[in-house]
Order: sequence, then C-alpha cells, then structure tokens
Amino acid sequence: LARLGDRAVASELRRACHEIGLFYLEVSADDDQACAAAANAARTFFHGTHREKMKIAYDASPAFRGYMYLGVERTNGVVDAREQIELGREDGACASSLARRLVGPNRWPRGGALEEASRPWLAAMAAAAAALTKALSVGLGLEDDELETKVLGAAPHWQAKFARYPADFGPGVGAHCDSGWLTLLWADGPGLEAQTADGSWISVPPKPRCLAVNLGEMLQLASGGYYRATPHCV
Repeated sequence: LARLGDRAVASELRRACHEIGLFYLEVSADDDQACAAAANAARTFFHGTHREKMKIAYDASPAFRGYMYLGVERTNGVVDAREQIELGREDGACASSLARRLVGPNRWPRGGALEEASRPWLAAMAAAAAALTKALSVGLGLEDDELETKVLGAAPHWQAKFARYPADFGPGVGAHCDSGWLTLLWADGPGLEAQTADGSWISVPPKPRCLAVNLGEMLQLASGGYYRATPHCV
C-alpha cells in the first residue's frame, strides 16, 4: 500500500488488473490490526442468538443495512450459505432518487462494541481504496486523480459487510462478479477462489497483513474493458 505512488508499482498493478483482475495488497500493521479487531467484534455478534441478531435485521432498513440471515440471498438460483451484516455510507448525495435509497443509517447491535471496532477498519479500507484508485488511474495513462474526479466524484458511495460462512451449511456463494468498483477482502480462513482469463479456478488463501482485492464491473466499464472484473466464488 505504501508503494502505490511508485509508477513502476502502478505498471505492475495495471498488468495484474488487465490479465487477472485480482491481487494481494499488503497493508500496514495498524490497518491489519483494525481489520482483525473488527472481525473479532463481528465474530462475537455472529455467535449470539438468532433473536439478538434479528434485532438489526436488514429488512427493516430502506437502505438495505443490517443483518442478513442464512437463506436470504441467492447466486445463480442457489441459496448463499452465509450470514452477514451489511453496512454503507451514511452521508453523501446521490443524483437520482432511486440511488438515494442506498444512503441511510447503519443498523448496529446494542452495546456499541461492533460499531466502535468498525470505525478504524472502515476508515482504513476507504483510504486503501482511494490510493488504489489513484494507482489504477496512472496505470491507464491518466493523471492520478482522473478516475476520482471524472467517474467516482469526491465522496463516492461505498458498501461493506461482515460475512460468516457456516461450515455445515454447504458451499458458500456461487460464481459471480461484483457489481461495484473494488472489493477489499480481509479473511480469517481459506475459501475464496477466482477464475483466471483461461477459465481455470485458483485458490486465493489469506496472507498475513494482506487484503485480497478484486475488481468490479463498474471499474471494468469505466476502463473500457481494459481492467477485468473478477469471477469468484467462496
């Protein structure tokens, strides 16, 4: 992460995003600790009772925030074997009334532990995504702020989630591409797989102090197809 301003690194990043669409990003010890602390707090929530978790159920949120229980989502017609907490930007402006539905308050469990632990993690991921966007802009032969100013804007919308995949429920989530810009994943166990350009599937295990980063369809579109949205599954 600290070397993303180096043009040689931007060139390596450009190649990885064009040919594969997925890479590891090494982060600082502080950022890694922020991820671990947030994950620990989320783990405590997931180990709670169903009744407690349903107190922040997403279906009471017009902005689709909160707890999503097992069986709510499907990918390619198959039930996703995961439970999750959906988060998103709580401020900002959207050009259309439909898009404004995505802006709203997050739903946090009582006690404040998860919310408190999440703030440093969310701030670290926002900073990492902004730095990556600059490097990706340079990789396209643009000024480092062009993707931000001409595509994303000064305060782009973001979404985040905590996800748990119960081992006894079946496969996690089927093959898909993310619809957004960038996905930054901190994982505490194996399971992620990605499809390469030749159609083969590779394992993407967690690495110490690293995020797995895959590109979404919005970035693929903004780059004219040069950067590759990554098919992946869990």
